[in-house]
Amino acid sequence: MKLPASAVRFGLAGLATTLFHIAIASVLFRQWEVNASWANAISFAFANLFSYVVNSLWSFGKRIELASWRRFLSVSLVGWLLTFMIARGVEMAGGHFYLGLLAVISIVPVASYCLHRMFTFRSVTR
Repeated sequence: MKLPASAVRFGLAGLATTLFHIAIASVLFRQWEVNASWANAISFAFANLFSYVVNSLWSFGKRIELASWRRFLSVSLVGWLLTFMIARGVEMAGGHFYLGLLAVISIVPVASYCLHRMFTFRSVTR
């Protein structure tokens, strides 16, 4: 089975976004002495915008629009909630931390890609 090019680009954009988030959080935490939770919250906001731009233009070949960014943010928040629910479910079932992490990184990116493809960047005919 061959992956769509947009899925491969989405994965690479995800890696770049993760590195972007780490860089911002590290600077905020180490250089500006922002506490870890705020450093990550601020980094999430910047990383989300970065991810939206990269995925819009490169992964899905779409224009930058406020309406699609709102959908993108909604899907991002669904991904965050799904991450929490999966990790919590594994934890409540007595599973090891790394089992939950493996479940999260196996499920959430695929679910996010599908939601972005079907909802955020769907082709709308007028």
